[in-house]
Amino acid sequence: MKRSRWICLLGCQLMACFTPASLLHGNPKPDADELLSASQLLERYPIRAGALLDAIDFSSEGLQDAQVALRENDPETALAILLSYMRQNPLPSALIPELPPARPDILKLAHEAVEGIFTIQSRTYQQPLHPDGRLNWEDRGPNQDKEWAWMLNRHPHFNFLLTAFLETGEARFLETISTHLSEWIPDHPPPNRVSFSTSWRALEAARRILDSWLPVYAQVRMESALSDEALFLMLSAIPEHAKYLRNHYSFWGGNHKVTEKLAIATCALAWPQFREAPQWLQHAVDVIEEELYKQTYPDGTYKELANHYQKVVAENYLRILQMLESRGKDKVDSAFRQRVEALWNNLAVVMRPSGMGPLNSDSSLENNRELVQVANAYFGRSDWKFILTHGTSGVAPKEPASRFFPWAGHAIMRSGWGPDDHWAFFDIGPHGSAHQHWDRLHLSISLGQHDLLVDTGRYIYKPGAMRDYFRYGAGHNVVRVDGRDSHRPPNTVSQPLPVLAQIEPEFDAFAASVDFELGPASSSRVHHRRIVVYLRHIAWLVIDEIVGYGAHHYDTRWNLHPDVQVEADKTGLQAVLADGQFARVELLTTRPGGQWKLTNGQVEPEVSGWYSRAYNERRASTSASFEYRTRQPHINVWWIAPLAEANGNPAPSAQFLGDARSLDSLQVEVKHGTKVVEVTWSGSAIQVQERVH
Repeated sequence: MKRSRWICLLGCQLMACFTPASLLHGNPKPDADELLSASQLLERYPIRAGALLDAIDFSSEGLQDAQVALRENDPETALAILLSYMRQNPLPSALIPELPPARPDILKLAHEAVEGIFTIQSRTYQQPLHPDGRLNWEDRGPNQDKEWAWMLNRHPHFNFLLTAFLETGEARFLETISTHLSEWIPDHPPPNRVSFSTSWRALEAARRILDSWLPVYAQVRMESALSDEALFLMLSAIPEHAKYLRNHYSFWGGNHKVTEKLAIATCALAWPQFREAPQWLQHAVDVIEEELYKQTYPDGTYKELANHYQKVVAENYLRILQMLESRGKDKVDSAFRQRVEALWNNLAVVMRPSGMGPLNSDSSLENNRELVQVANAYFGRSDWKFILTHGTSGVAPKEPASRFFPWAGHAIMRSGWGPDDHWAFFDIGPHGSAHQHWDRLHLSISLGQHDLLVDTGRYIYKPGAMRDYFRYGAGHNVVRVDGRDSHRPPNTVSQPLPVLAQIEPEFDAFAASVDFELGPASSSRVHHRRIVVYLRHIAWLVIDEIVGYGAHHYDTRWNLHPDVQVEADKTGLQAVLADGQFARVELLTTRPGGQWKLTNGQVEPEVSGWYSRAYNERRASTSASFEYRTRQPHINVWWIAPLAEANGNPAPSAQFLGDARSLDSLQVEVKHGTKVVEVTWSGSAIQVQERVH
């Protein structure tokens, strides 16, 4: 790949630009205590100390006395000067991560961390010790889940301890960090290969630098409670991490690779005193730039197609932009910046009225509003400000409130940008490059601040029946045939998949198809096309056209939010949302038969009726299945409507016009107050006509 113009200028001036003026003329000779400490470190860690001294560019301004000491075969003095220099040398503000506020729960977590009790992904656990009293970093936690051990080896508790120290001044919080660094680093040398170990999976190595070690170094390197031993060991481990992440990164790519290369760039910019820092930086940014275009689509969506990982990658790229543009915005390629901005635009326009993003694929329920507020301090978009404030400030977006991302196949239907507006998410795109769920044709719906129909989330990555429920069709609002899911679409695409996408002033219409291969005979093949029509400010029509021959069992799933109370009757579901709103999920069909099956928090005979907003968290919720058997092609039309009366008018209702035996003759009449809306399928598009009742 061609070397970027905006980086070439950066590496050649890296060392001098980050050196404070106060250190340009050398350090004073170290005092007796500093020399004693350096001597002890050399005696205890001779190989590591030698490697550190060899990795530093002592020709840098401020380190000349250390260079002289090395020439005079005085490594104790050189090491003492180096440690003193590194304690005093400030970091550029763009490199200093923000810490969580000192809330009572953060202080509680810090006190527990001092005692070896950690809270990770909503689980709290007393980490066991080895016989010599050292922490067992390899233990997999309360659920024996490898995710626990990976997360622990990112050292996330350092941020709680750091915040507590800055709030209280109590030395024991930093002393705990010092102890953990002094134990962990000598016990965990980097392997000379790609590793999936608890400590050296590449993502963990990157997150240690970015999220834990850098904040400690940036905030408290001058504090005596952070021991010389801990500081020395951290510095000695920086080139180890940079080398490991350069040579043994996540070769399959994805968000891991982006994070890992960002960590290398951060090592170069935060610690430019290392001889290889310019090479680290050039390598990292070349790869980061290449991966931006390789891993994202032109519509600003990240190819894993999960809101959570869209957020991870967007944050990483914003971080690299901030670090590099602190050197001068003219050095950043405009196309690169625009693609990063497009990642954030996606997070802005897909959010629900509550501010939460879609809970799609392997996502947690992210607060997109808070994320975009932080990003907008950098980008300064007036349309984002309008979205973030429900239109109370900023400038209204020029585009419609509903959006379609053609490469991702993500359709967002909404009535407006207000706090009480309607919102829906319809997935008609590829499978995703990683972290996929079997969710093509899934539909989520929110009414104002409350969710009605939901994706059930991810819950865990640990294999088993619970993971399968959240990942496959049963945890999504889709049709299943004979207990099986549809064929998955391609993971990634070189052009948008062919779908229907209409966004009109009065309605939205989107449609796509899936296929089922249930056996070798032609009668075992089923084709399902789903058309979703949103009549703005009114309700949704979901048209399921199913073409299959031979007897099959059909199951249409509607998963509801845990706070929704649900009852089933002959024609549909009656739902009461948390704020007292009523909603209706009603089936219009000319095909007789079928029955509702409601499950809630079920584990046996199969997992059903669960919802997870975050990893390791789950709540019982209602999963409603409408089940029937038939041998013939057929159409089901679902009418999903809020039932609260408006201006004294009755709630909206829907009915067929004609026999509705095929899409060629499909017409639905919707009554809403004094209006009558006719929805007609015309072969390749939806037509909507409105008249006064």
